[in-house]
Amino acid sequence: MEPRSTRVAIGLDLGGTTMRAAVVSERGQIICHLKRPTRAEEGASLVMQRMLDLIRAIITDSPFQLHEIEGIGIGSAGQIDPRSGTVLSATDNLAGWGGMPLAARVQETFGLLVRVDNDANAATWGEKRFGAGQGVEHLICITIGTGIGGGLIVDGQLYHGAKGVAGEIGHLTVKLDGLPCNCGSFGCLEAYAAGPAIVARAQDAVRAGAKTALIQMTDNRPEAITVPLIAQAAAAGDPLALQVLQETGRYIGAGLAGLVNVLNPERIVIGGGVAQAGDCLLKPIERTIRARAMPVAVAGLQVVPARLGQEAGVIGAAALLF
Repeated sequence: MEPRSTRVAIGLDLGGTTMRAAVVSERGQIICHLKRPTRAEEGASLVMQRMLDLIRAIITDSPFQLHEIEGIGIGSAGQIDPRSGTVLSATDNLAGWGGMPLAARVQETFGLLVRVDNDANAATWGEKRFGAGQGVEHLICITIGTGIGGGLIVDGQLYHGAKGVAGEIGHLTVKLDGLPCNCGSFGCLEAYAAGPAIVARAQDAVRAGAKTALIQMTDNRPEAITVPLIAQAAAAGDPLALQVLQETGRYIGAGLAGLVNVLNPERIVIGGGVAQAGDCLLKPIERTIRARAMPVAVAGLQVVPARLGQEAGVIGAAALLF
């Protein structure tokens, strides 16, 4: 158990499928951890109630009393105003969440200081403080999963931009007049390189008659193809799976190359569930960045995998208090 002299905060990571809460020390250590289904389809008011119930449960489980907790940090899906702690715009997987005064609702319930930020920003801050981003002042973090999120560290601090919504890496345009994206635009990186797009490319190839181990792995059911299966096949040398991940890496690398030219980071951290594909994805990303960004900008640039895994969100959210 952490000594009572240690500062602790609650971190909460709210996604469309799962919400996680943890009591985290100022050294980034998780003291206790809980998770619950979000059940977003039941509506924003019930999601809010479940979130408050989860915070109550983690306080009950914690060895610390309420007055010993510094505050509550929340990383939420959607576009967030970090100054007011209000959700500016909800994502499709949290319908009705737009306009939710998150900080105010949680603060009036528990009487603690509350900080709120976008979930990808929270994960970025976690990696900066305690993970793969330690030791640098200029950092890009990208999370690749069902969607693509990101966060920017400039001069050692999270960069939020004029309205608080900077870092939407998934909505960089990588193909003019390309596929429609959930954001309402076309040709976004997310439409080509997030999990559903990766799976769709593999499925299309299988249905078109491509020879691949994925056929045997799914009993000839293209609808059963998943990103982990593609990664498994690629690791075993399957040509189609390798091609799909290499193409994905080129899209991501092209988007990041533009950011490298604009922001000149020291390091890029790549995380999220899709990044578990490892070098089959990470190497094409890095090759493309180095081929497309300006030579001076990539000199000394490090491209590394995230270190905190699924805990980056709760650790980073809590770290917003420190």
